[in-house]
Parts: sequence; structure tokens; C-alpha cells
Amino acid sequence: MRELPFKLDPGDIVEIEGVAHVFDRIDPDGRITFTSLRQRVEYMITDPLTGFPIKPQSDDIARLMTAGRFIKRAPDLEGAARRIARKMELDAADARATDENADFRITFLRAYDASPCGLSDRALRQFAQQLLNDPEIARLPGARMYVGSTFRSWIHNRGHRNDRKMRDGISMTGKMPRKRKVHHPIEILEYYIALAHRKTTSRLHAKTTVLKAWEDYKGEINRINRGVPSGRPGENYSQPAKPYRYVSQTTFWRICNDARSSATTRAKHGAQAVYSRYGGGGRSEQPKSVGALAVMDDTPVPTIFLVDEENRIPLGQATLVAMMDCYSRAILGWDLSWEEASSATALRTFVHANTPKAVPRDLDELHPELKWICVKPTALLVDNLVAHHSRHFEDSLLDIGTDVHFAGSGMPRDKAGGERVLGTILDLFFKDLPAATYDIPHAREFGFDPATMTMVSLNVARETLLRAICTYHLAPHSGLKRRQPALVFKQHAATHGLSLVDDIDEFHRSIGIVEYDVKLRPSGVVIQGLRYSDFQSTRVLIDDLVALQGPSQSKGKTISLTVKVKYSPDDMGYIHVWNERTKKYVSLPCAQFDYADGMPLWAHKRVLAIAKQEALDYSSTEELIEIRKRLFETVRAIHPHASEQDRRTVAKLRENPLFRRVMGSIVEVVDERSDLVEPDAARPSHVIGDELAAPSRLDATAPTPRPGRNDASVGRTASLAGKTKNRDRRDAGAPKSTTQTDNRRNRPQDSGSNLKWGDSYD
Repeated sequence: MRELPFKLDPGDIVEIEGVAHVFDRIDPDGRITFTSLRQRVEYMITDPLTGFPIKPQSDDIARLMTAGRFIKRAPDLEGAARRIARKMELDAADARATDENADFRITFLRAYDASPCGLSDRALRQFAQQLLNDPEIARLPGARMYVGSTFRSWIHNRGHRNDRKMRDGISMTGKMPRKRKVHHPIEILEYYIALAHRKTTSRLHAKTTVLKAWEDYKGEINRINRGVPSGRPGENYSQPAKPYRYVSQTTFWRICNDARSSATTRAKHGAQAVYSRYGGGGRSEQPKSVGALAVMDDTPVPTIFLVDEENRIPLGQATLVAMMDCYSRAILGWDLSWEEASSATALRTFVHANTPKAVPRDLDELHPELKWICVKPTALLVDNLVAHHSRHFEDSLLDIGTDVHFAGSGMPRDKAGGERVLGTILDLFFKDLPAATYDIPHAREFGFDPATMTMVSLNVARETLLRAICTYHLAPHSGLKRRQPALVFKQHAATHGLSLVDDIDEFHRSIGIVEYDVKLRPSGVVIQGLRYSDFQSTRVLIDDLVALQGPSQSKGKTISLTVKVKYSPDDMGYIHVWNERTKKYVSLPCAQFDYADGMPLWAHKRVLAIAKQEALDYSSTEELIEIRKRLFETVRAIHPHASEQDRRTVAKLRENPLFRRVMGSIVEVVDERSDLVEPDAARPSHVIGDELAAPSRLDATAPTPRPGRNDASVGRTASLAGKTKNRDRRDAGAPKSTTQTDNRRNRPQDSGSNLKWGDSYD
């Protein structure tokens, strides 16, 4: 088929794959030419036989229309108002709601298209009268007799014949954009409108920026009216016969507001601001199964200040880390702690995602599947946090077969789903607390102190977070066609099963804090002041590692091996020592297990600090030094000849040259006693007080006469007198040059008003 089955005239607009094209022609071979409106490029398809680009034929257009990639657009109407009304995407009900008289206008036009009549006033009025004789048409809003010119305007402007849409009947009176008028060259206003959007140090939408630009614009108009140069390079305007009128501040501000766009934002705040305000989310990756892709994100919780419930010790601001499955939108794991986001919090979240959850009893009775929302993701999308780029984080996940992908730098839309779910969780729990803080503007408005935060114990916060996440899992999700995330996860798990990390205990042991060059002795390992040892495990470790150390390291009296140790900052009860021979971690319990079991590292450090302070309060460092001094004196007094032996040792060392050289380089600093007599506070009666002259002197502001830079005569005698080199012996202490120097240059002038500093009398 060489021709199109529908009418298409040259110049008609069609839309192909979302791009507007203009129909040009149909060649004799059936090839159709469409040219894009903007780039003026002809539309091509790929030839299935040769692979080269060719113009489409009518069969190709039919396939494009079937796929919804080719859309024929109606021709534009002549009037600007009618074109705008036609481009409104309003159905019949919306058009009637916008203008109730539109129904009668379109009814009249459709009846005229079905049986047209003459366009004279008499013919049109007779035709309209026949329509108004119908009771249903007569009851329509706006159904009455109009003048002939109104009917003719409807026929010519409101759509085309047999193409009358309900939105063509809408009246555009008062709906068209107003055209502002200015009484001076338009380029002056354009310049200052652009100037109002330049980058400044003001706030983002500060009105002061617009006000300053308007004042500058008004000043230039006044200069032109006076015939003064405008002050802008290359812009010279002659004085008008009638003074120009500048637009008002309100109009200027409205024009600036209408001109706001991505271009003005880029000029004022840069490309990053354009991306944040105008950039879209784009098309994200859509996984096909549960666990194919997960997103991890973290956020500080500004309204929560965590407190240790047992010791009543403040911990710090809460930080939430969550990992979401992109297919089911279920939250696989989370971590709430007082630490900043790090590789430890991220790996704890990953471990939690592979562990069944402890669900509240009332929710577990209703939905027992909530505890089994756990899976090992194949790929994990994270942001560019420094901890996520650490070798520790990537190696830990690659060891269990999870790939790490990074979002674009400064592009949170790459993981918009994770950002959104964090906001939902915060709305469910943290942002609805009675004592939560307001933002800064509302805090100022209500007189609220933004530094005040809700103090919540760590256990209560984690339990409440667990209930909030369970509520999220049971709530309908708009991205899942109003299905619940728990339901989607349950259906997929029942069909395909779940993949979890095997040997999760080994993985958990590998994600703690790492310390290298730690000494392993028969007594165990000392970490953070705590000793870790086990009778059997320590002995097996030493048996495996003692043969791996070098010969020079095995000469000591006691065995001391260098090992790598990992431990969890949340539980100091155990540490994990790396066995280089078996390539596994060996767990050693703390010798003070009752104290260290479940004790976090921060609490242990706090206890050490408190114990140190109590020890200093009980016995200061100076007291301990004195006590040890007395102990050493007591030990030396046990032998009767100990003091005599010490004196002989000191005498022998004093004769040693090296000892004398070392001790000779030490200087003793002695605070000498001053022989000066301090005066008494009460002065004698013969001492007369002399007040300062600053309040009464008249020359306080008179400048002191000083020599100029080019005055070579002034100050030369002083500079020569200060030199002691190249003196003439015949001059009794005077410089060599004084025997030949004319002393008249140093004589003062006759007038006393010309005296300067440095002049001398003979």
C-alpha cells in the first residue's frame, strides 16, 4: 500500500515516538517523509534486510500506530485563544464544568455540520430557532438567540467541520495571558530582569534582590529622561521628547516571578540547583524478583536523643539505616543506633536483613509471615558514603556473593525508593512524637527551642521502630497497585523461596572492629583493658600459630604472637582472633564475662573514665609518687651498705667522659631571689601628683614633623654616626666622611617654623 488510509496534508503535525514531526510528502516508491520540528531531521527506520536507515512506508506507519508510537495531531486553529482551548486536555465533563454554556455552542455546531445552511443572518437565525424548538436543547445553559456574527464566529473559529470537541465551546474571555506594555525600549527591562536572577549572597528567593534590580532599573530610566548617559557600556539612549515611564515594583516583581525557570536558577545558583529543583527521577531499574536488588540508605533522626536505659547515660542523636527490597518494597533490615553512618552500621543492617525478625506478639498472631521478611540480595545499591567505599565493606559483601553498586554522586534520585521509604518510616514514628521539635521558621514563630529533643531509651526506640516497620508492611502501597509489601513478599516467597546467607555467624564475626598487631600470650589477649582467654581455645591457637612465627620471634622466655582481632562494638563479651593456619576466626570470651557480656564499647570506655576519676579522687598522682618513693627507700635500707654503694657508683660515673658530656649539656634553671625593694602602697607626703595632659593639651591632633622620603639631608648624620666601620683615626670618634662634609647642611634655618626632627645646633 503506497498511500495512507487517512488524509494527511503537507504541513500537518504528527507525533512519532514522542517527537513532533511535520508531514512533507509521499515519494513515488511509497516512502513517506516526516521532518522533526526542532532539528529539521527526517524520520528514519531500520531496514530489516540491510540494516540501513530508510524512510517508512504506510505499513510501517500502521505498525507504529498499533504500538502507540505514531499519533496524528489535529490541525491548529487560527485564533490564539482557540488554539489554547484546543490544547487543553479536558473531557466533556471537565469542559462543561469549566464553562456551562459550552454544551449549547457545540450542540449548535455539530447540528450545523450535519445539515449546513447559509451564513447570512436570516439563515443562521432560522436554523437556531429550529434548534431552540427542541425542549432538550432549549433547557441547556446559554441556549438563546444570538446575532448572526456570533454564529458565524462559532462556525469559523471553534474547531473544524466534523471535528468539534467539547473544549472548543469554552469561552476564553479572561483566560488568556495578559500582555504587559512598557513605555521605553524593551531591552532595558530585559537587562534588569536578567540582573535580578544573577548569583548573589542573598537567600534563595530574597525579595531584596528584586528590589535592588528594580531600583537600578528605575535609576537608568531617570538618567535617560535627563539626557545623561545610562552608565552601561555600549548602551546609549537619546533623551526622549516624552519622558519614559518605568514599570512599578509590583509589575517588575511579577515579571521576575514569571521568568523563573531552570535557566534563571542555573544562572543564580548553578547546575546542582537545577538538578535538585527541576531534574526528574528518570527510569529506574525494575527487578523481576524478590532479592534481585536492594537499596540501603541512612538518615539522622533529628528529634530523637538516645539514652541508655540501664545506666541512664546519654548516647547521642539517633541514626537510622534501612535496606529495602526494590521488588516488594519491603524493609529487609534496619539499624537504629547513636553512631554516625559507617561500615559497621551498614554491615549490621545487612546481617539483620538475613535474620528473622522478632515481631510483637499481637502482630505475630495476626500475620506470622512478618518474621520471615528476610532475604540475601543479589545486588545492593548504596550512596557515596565514605564507609561504603571502604575495602572492608565491599570485601565483606563480595565474600557472600552480593554485588555493590553506587548511586551517582549528589544524585539521590538514583535511589528514590529508598529515600521515600525512610520518609515514610519517619512519618510513622519519629515525626509524630509529642515533644518533637519544629523546623526553624516554626520554632521562631511559636517560641520553641530547637535544641530541645525527645530523650528516648535505646530499647524503647528500637521496639517502637519495629512496630512502625510492621505497620508499613501491612499498609497498602501505591507502587504495588495498593497491595501490601508483606503480601507481595509472601506470595513471591511461597513460589520461589528465599535465599539467606549460610554461616551467618562467621559473617557476623567478620564485620566488627579490626585491630592488627595484637599480642597473643598464654594468658590471652588484652583489648581495651579487658583480658580474653579460654583454657582450650587459647592453647589450640598457640599450637597452630607458634610454628608460623619467625626464628627471631621465638627466642623470648614467654610466647608472644602477633594476631589480627575483630570484635563487635555492641558486645565486649567476646573477641574473634584470626587463625592464620585454619583461616577461621576463633572466639575468646572475656575473663570478666559477667561484666563484659552485652556491654557496648562506649559504655566500657565510660566506666574506665569514671574509674580513673574515682582513683584520682581517692589517691592523686603526686601522692602515689611519694608513696612509691618511700617504698624504694625502704627497700634500699634493708642492706646496711646500700647508701655507701650508691655514693661510690655516682662517684665513678662522674669520672666517665661520656657521662660528663651528657650531664654537661643539661642546664639548671634557678629562680634567683630579687634584691629590689618593692615600694609601699602609700606614697610619702612630699610626692606631688601630676595629672595626664591628654584632656587639656591643644596639640593632641597636630601631626609630628617627619622627614620625607626624598629628603636626603635629614637623618644622614644619624645614620653615619651609627656606623663603626671605615673610621678615620684622625677624627676623634667621628665617621670618616665627616672630615670632608660641609657642616652647613646640618645648620638650622633662620626661621623657627622650618625646624625638623634631626636638625642640630653647632
